[in-house]
Amino acid sequence: MHRLLLISIVVILTFTATPVAAQTPSPTPNSDCKVTDVIKQAAALKPSGNADKDLDALLNLEDAINAARAACRGLLFKGTQVAKIVGPITLDSGTYKVTLTTKGYFIGNVKVKEGDCGFDGTYIYNVSSGEADTGRELLLDSKGCKFYLTPDNISAPWKLTFELLQ
Repeated sequence: MHRLLLISIVVILTFTATPVAAQTPSPTPNSDCKVTDVIKQAAALKPSGNADKDLDALLNLEDAINAARAACRGLLFKGTQVAKIVGPITLDSGTYKVTLTTKGYFIGNVKVKEGDCGFDGTYIYNVSSGEADTGRELLLDSKGCKFYLTPDNISAPWKLTFELLQ
């Protein structure tokens, strides 16, 4: 019981102390910004008496917190169309975990507008069907990066999130 309480406190402190990536607020509310749902999920947590189940519940809460954070800060992008330009995307200096989720093909072409985005080439992702079903991750080091993303070779809905690590 004390162990679950300690783990819960560590998780809460970890997420409330995470630095914020500055983004220009979206002019319209993001429908994926569901903070209330995450709070309800956290409030519904009850110890089960099984440490593995309790840890899984906390990990699910962590995923929900990260998804809401990305959506609410304008760092979650999704679509189904080819060649619909996204951006400019502004990333403050720091290291980001970038996660692409799609069941199909996806090429994410990028055009840097300013700063150092840490891209090795002209695209951020180039995946085949089945390579990002549960999420494909990479690390990106930004030094005041601003860029445009042009999805290409899309064969299924896709979602791209940027999470500031430090």
